[in-house]
Amino acid sequence: MEPGSPKSEPLGASLAPFLFYVLFLSRLLSITFDFTIVDTNIAGISQIVPQNEEAYTYLVDEAHFTVFSDGSAALWDENVGDFISDAGNAHLCCEYV
Repeated sequence: MEPGSPKSEPLGASLAPFLFYVLFLSRLLSITFDFTIVDTNIAGISQIVPQNEEAYTYLVDEAHFTVFSDGSAALWDENVGDFISDAGNAHLCCEYV
């Protein structure tokens, strides 16, 4: 086939392996979050739930949060963005639900 000549195979035939490869990689490289931030039944307060030991250590030792017995902490809604930014600077990833 020469450059500039029309392709002989249909678009769907060449696209299928590419889509399979993308879907395979998306399953293989799925994101794991260090924190899950959820809304509570108290207006104006969110709950930070650490998903691993490193996140819990960050929450207690570096962010100086007081945690509940289940390991989670409370945070005012207006401070959620700051927490996500600070956690990102510490190379931790947050899921905001």
